[in-house]
Amino acid sequence: MSVISQWLEDPLGYLLSLLPLIPALLPALILHEVAHGYTAYRLGDPTAKMLGRLSLNPLRHLDLRGTICMFLIGLGWAKPVPVDPRYFRRPRRDSFLVSIAGITANLVMFLTGCLLMYGMVYAAMRAVPADMWLNSGLITEKKALTVYYIPHEDIIRYAYGMGDALIEPYLGRAWGFVFEVVVKFTTVNLSLALFNLIPMPPLDGYQIINSLVLNRSLYISRKIARFCQMALIILAFTGLLGKGLSWLMQHVLEGVGGIALLISGI
Repeated sequence: MSVISQWLEDPLGYLLSLLPLIPALLPALILHEVAHGYTAYRLGDPTAKMLGRLSLNPLRHLDLRGTICMFLIGLGWAKPVPVDPRYFRRPRRDSFLVSIAGITANLVMFLTGCLLMYGMVYAAMRAVPADMWLNSGLITEKKALTVYYIPHEDIIRYAYGMGDALIEPYLGRAWGFVFEVVVKFTTVNLSLALFNLIPMPPLDGYQIINSLVLNRSLYISRKIARFCQMALIILAFTGLLGKGLSWLMQHVLEGVGGIALLISGI
């Protein structure tokens, strides 16, 4: 079901479902833009600093239309950080570093969210007595848990979609809400990283292609930027963008889970 379908069928329910998204989305958007500005500043461009874009104040970064679209159609954006490549000593290299800074920030937050997610699930699994596991039906007798043994494959499985069935019933609604925020924080950051890799202006992927392949200026006209923005909004309305991102996210999450299992020795 596309975002617009959910909005039309149950607008109040859809808005309520977005409440945990607010504390997850703000750091994802803000730190993404601050990373761009701070990297440019360290490379010699003071533009973002002079305009106050190195601040963590959301009002410095949030775009009104982008924020509204986030709640209406599930796709939003912040104000792009202005960058002037004329300040760079090595324009091609420095432009590339500025372009990947935001994506890198989102990936770091994504991995941090994974650690928090796994940690909460691990703590919850240790808190639930083995007999309650058997009675709950979530774990079969063959995998009955004790406080001394928790299969890591179950931690991965619960963290990727079943954590709410574990945490809220046994640890309470408040912890369930916190877990939901952590899950959204993790997936939002991964989604933003993948979304910004799309090679379409004004996204970071376009700037990266410019730096690595075309070696052109970072500047694009407002007309082109607005046209591409509208194209992305249309793709979001139809659900095509969400399906593509979901497919990529599923494979990335499975890959990260596989790496976690490999490290844990499963």
